[in-house]
Amino acid sequence: MKSERLTLIILLDAGRHDYVEHLPFINSLKGKGMYVKKITNPGGYCERSCFMTGASPEITGNYFAMSLMPVGYKRAYYEPTFNMPSGLRDRLCMTEDVTPDTEYGSFFNPDTGVSIESIWDVMSTSGVKWAFEACLALGIRSYRGKTTHGSRPEQLLSKMKHNRPEVAYIQFSEIDQQAHVRGSDPEYMKSILLWADGEVKRLYEEACSTYETVNLLIFGDHGQTMVTDTVDLPLEYPQFRLGWDFMYLKSSAAVQFWVFNDKIKKHILKDPILKKHGHFMKSPSVRQGDLIWKANDGTLVSPCNFHGKRDNPVSMHGYDPKIDTEKGFAIILGGEVGEIEEASLIDICPTICDLAGIRYPKFNEGNSLCTNIHK
Repeated sequence: MKSERLTLIILLDAGRHDYVEHLPFINSLKGKGMYVKKITNPGGYCERSCFMTGASPEITGNYFAMSLMPVGYKRAYYEPTFNMPSGLRDRLCMTEDVTPDTEYGSFFNPDTGVSIESIWDVMSTSGVKWAFEACLALGIRSYRGKTTHGSRPEQLLSKMKHNRPEVAYIQFSEIDQQAHVRGSDPEYMKSILLWADGEVKRLYEEACSTYETVNLLIFGDHGQTMVTDTVDLPLEYPQFRLGWDFMYLKSSAAVQFWVFNDKIKKHILKDPILKKHGHFMKSPSVRQGDLIWKANDGTLVSPCNFHGKRDNPVSMHGYDPKIDTEKGFAIILGGEVGEIEEASLIDICPTICDLAGIRYPKFNEGNSLCTNIHK
């Protein structure tokens, strides 16, 4: 016997807006629902915070995947194992948990002491049964010539058939991972895009055979831009001691600095290599960095704390979100049929809520992309 209704959420990690026409099944859905041609993210690496809470980095304090570990940090966290010294690795933690943590709040902001409510928190407190399948997309080792998802689609299908959740979420990170090493232009991505499209088709058709009604949201949270320039950043200031006076994390297209001696700030700000290849931006949170430097569009920091010289990615995200190649897309089945030229990633949060029939998280700033949805 079929269950009544499912809201199926499929995230294509780094699903760039111009990939849609290379995704046959997904492309065929454009005329059946609301098609958002371009989704703009806030930049950086905080996409999950944005669409799961509907809150901007100014509220969550999240802009990067990694943060300085707060004092008294008690939640389970993912300790990075990338190309970085153990002394640095032991002082960092993931900004966002790998899986939703509703006990402590997946998006706790230690700067303010506030847990930023997410869609998962709302579902849990509202008694909505949900299933979640996702994996990290960090580290060259995870995507050099192999998939990371394994049996995740099968695991979600099994949950749908046996547990009958009301909301099912899956994140495909292969597009992101493969674009880094293949190149993000559609012609380089044809085979992986066709694979992802087939998996989406299979999940949707299986869902329709299990549930009476299936609301569907497919979206790409960001894009990637081809690397046009590579810069090595020594970040050597002989009169100061790394790990004692200052600490940094090189994140492919940016550098996070933590300063424990105010005298070093002027040396970092006047660094001629940094001035030539990028600019400094305001930090949304002390744990994200006292100083944050962003590379110029298309510039890759190499080597960095996520890859070495031999693993240089040829495509990267985290640049200016206004660049077209940094924008995603969205297709929503379950409301009106139409087209929207451009929307924000934070709009995905209330859209999910409308599809699932739940209230918006407390800190949501987004506008729903659903219209005339039956709640």
